[in-house]
Amino acid sequence: MSGESARSGFTRDVQIVQSQDAQHILKSAEALGLHDIREWVTQEWLQSFLDLDAWIAYLAVVPDQPEHTLGLAVMGVEEEGRLWIEMLVVDTNARRQGIASALCEAMIQYGIDHDKRALFVDVDHDNVEGYQFYTKLGFRTGGRISLYYYDSTPAIIMLREIP
Repeated sequence: MSGESARSGFTRDVQIVQSQDAQHILKSAEALGLHDIREWVTQEWLQSFLDLDAWIAYLAVVPDQPEHTLGLAVMGVEEEGRLWIEMLVVDTNARRQGIASALCEAMIQYGIDHDKRALFVDVDHDNVEGYQFYTKLGFRTGGRISLYYYDSTPAIIMLREIP
């Protein structure tokens, strides 16, 4: 893991760290409740994207327990200056403590550091809490796509311009 940065304002001490360890990322995703992750990404595929810097992963960890992941974000780096949140998940016992916001801040900072234009995310059309969360972080609705997800439900595409 690299790129450690301590964050304050949490109920507990948390660090946001960048990781390029596909095995650890997948295990963390499963532990955080994404039990079907290996159905849509293999360890080899994820590792190749991480090695190419096509995907960037951040983990929220407790400083003295770096193997215990409280949150995970994976972001795709696309052409034309776009970044896309592929995955954002926080342990159910650690929610509403600023961890997801800190993970998003890390992705936005990556965009600033690498001269990107915007960070995008798709939100299920009936995920009101998700929509409100991203709105509070400065995202706005960019559009809607019907039949977007595997179960054919629509998505709201949100974006935050990067200064």
